[in-house]
Amino acid sequence: MSALHNIPIARKFLYAFGLVCILCVTLGTYTFFTFRNISAQSADISENAFPSLVYVGKIQVAIDRVRRWDLGTLLCQTPACTTKHLEERQNALNDYQTNLKGYIPFIRYPGERELYQKFSSAFDQYVEASNRAQALLANGKTGDALDLMVADSTLGLLNRALEGATADFELNATSSAAESHQTTVSGVRATWINTVVSLLIVASALWLESR
Repeated sequence: MSALHNIPIARKFLYAFGLVCILCVTLGTYTFFTFRNISAQSADISENAFPSLVYVGKIQVAIDRVRRWDLGTLLCQTPACTTKHLEERQNALNDYQTNLKGYIPFIRYPGERELYQKFSSAFDQYVEASNRAQALLANGKTGDALDLMVADSTLGLLNRALEGATADFELNATSSAAESHQTTVSGVRATWINTVVSLLIVASALWLESR
């Protein structure tokens, strides 16, 4: 006869209850820390990564709009056309600044600040060149304004700004996708561990009770 058969029922119950309690505490502790981590990762994705993607996407659009209205202004033949294009250009610049300010607090991934500095610095220099071209245009020097706007140095600044913004967007997209995948993996693993340990608790209690 096994030793368990010789254990009084009260003590046997105590052992079973103690084992179940230990497993429950262990499972509860694991569940708490695991799901707290999952919650933190989910919050980071929804509160940081996704807003960053939205802001950087809008920044890219604003840069494109500024360039489009810059070139359109050079083609205007009437004061009304020029006024309209300058207004749209200013709206695009305002959108750029608004989204840039909204984006800055969300910078957090490794290398992201360097990309932000790259595209923002390049675009600031492009805007300076654009402003000089607009001043030349206002003084009737259309040819000089056109030369400045299509100069290799000006195009280089624009390309560097767009490349930096695109790289920043891709960094946020890749990082948030990786975080999302890790969150999913952690959730699946936690589900299986909770299931297995719960079954173990039930099996342990039944086995001890049957002895």
